[in-house]
Amino acid sequence: MDDASLPPRFLMQPETVTARDGESAFLKCPVENAENYGQVWLKDQNTIANGNRSMQPDLYDVFPNRTLLVKNVKPSTTGYYSCTIYISNSKKASLTHKLKLENGAEIVSLRAQNNITQ
Repeated sequence: MDDASLPPRFLMQPETVTARDGESAFLKCPVENAENYGQVWLKDQNTIANGNRSMQPDLYDVFPNRTLLVKNVKPSTTGYYSCTIYISNSKKASLTHKLKLENGAEIVSLRAQNNITQ
């Protein structure tokens, strides 16, 4: 069986990606045997990118390796993101990641004082 007849196969498991408010986040979609199939990114079941074309370029970019860049993460951009490969009209394969905001305070400075050993 040659590679052209093999079904697409994701090369990673779903992840929970954590980002700070205002930072960017990268969601990966490594898949083999998908060259001849259509691919979309969905956020909470809504299409945000078709192939390498973002439907909302101010919020998202898609790289040639199918990685999705979420720009300026904020509460409205958190949720579930699915990289979906359409195998036929009735068959698809998806890898779904969760994007969430980091909780907790940021450590701005950490310094030891009076750290003398005798």
